Amino acid sequence: MLDLHTLYFSSSISRIAILSIFGVLLFSKPRATYLRYWIVALLSSGVGSMLSISQAELSALPPLILMLFMASLVFSWIGLRAFYGRSVNFLTLLFLIVLPSALCILAKQIGLPTRAIIPLMHLSAAFLAALVVYEIINFPDRRLYSQYIVGLAFAGYVLILVLSASLIIVAGVGVNAHTAAAMSLAFDQVGSVLVYFGYIAMIGERSSLDLQHQAETDSLTGLGNRRAGHRILSRLHTRASTGGVKCYSVLIADVDHFKRINDALGHEAGDTVLTSIAGRLASTVRKHDSAIRWGGEEFLIVLPEAVGDEAEGLAERLRKRVAEEPFSIGDQQLVVTLSIGIAPYRTGDVTFESTLQRADHALYRSKQGGRNRSTYSPIEPV
Repeated sequence: MLDLHTLYFSSSISRIAILSIFGVLLFSKPRATYLRYWIVALLSSGVGSMLSISQAELSALPPLILMLFMASLVFSWIGLRAFYGRSVNFLTLLFLIVLPSALCILAKQIGLPTRAIIPLMHLSAAFLAALVVYEIINFPDRRLYSQYIVGLAFAGYVLILVLSASLIIVAGVGVNAHTAAAMSLAFDQVGSVLVYFGYIAMIGERSSLDLQHQAETDSLTGLGNRRAGHRILSRLHTRASTGGVKCYSVLIADVDHFKRINDALGHEAGDTVLTSIAGRLASTVRKHDSAIRWGGEEFLIVLPEAVGDEAEGLAERLRKRVAEEPFSIGDQQLVVTLSIGIAPYRTGDVTFESTLQRADHALYRSKQGGRNRSTYSPIEPV
């Protein structure tokens, strides 16, 4: 037999512990709106659980307690949307909190039996829990693995709530008040630990990814830096060597006569040129390609699944995109060109440095050939 008071005590302790952690996080991240929503969600469920203990029947939960439980789910969902950077509609928030309670009050007023009202409560809660699962499934960044723990917990809520409602509707299954309260608290305790510690893990995981992103981003152009390039190439080369991808190519582009721009117009003008070139490269490459500032006035373009004519065609598009549209530097219109070297991965290359070296040699031939051109290094037997 599950002891109700022990469960309530342990549930209260776990909520206080989680609230303490959230409080510390909010102190260090005062602008993190999602933390405020999650704290409200935690407080709502805690107060609702405390008040529901005094009820003789769980089926007779007053509208206030029901609203607290619904508020907990709604604020969890809204907090997740805020965490993902999505908009929050406060009218929708209020509507979702108040509507289930209003429907239950209406159902009692028109004389619907408890057997019909309880499934309505369960299905309303299941719908709100499903909104959280939906947000996680539709979040484009799949790198946050801890979000799936939260999604799994809320999927569990949905499953249990829907099954409970179905059993009551179909078979009229019921349990006594003590057992129902104990089961409810036990599941809520496990679920809340998964959910709220999942939220904490998401915050930590995102912070780690943000630090990695900062370490791999060029501060001037916003492109990936050399560190990012090494990581991307290493991963791609491993996949190519093991048959994960068929091939890949790299382009090394160098700004022609860049020193003259710095000497004649100053380093600020040079920075403007580099930033503008970076924007043009990023907007021209394919979605799954990577544009990287390789160093100084050199840029690296990594092209998965592209060799031969496809790689050469993209190199020419990049070259023309830079050469055919002058750069505005103050009141001057400055024509800037690129020289590009292209090299594909070839079977037998031990490391990606071999591919880069051939691209660098091709770039040298473009420079020697008069600049403002691209040169392809064909695949040759190893």
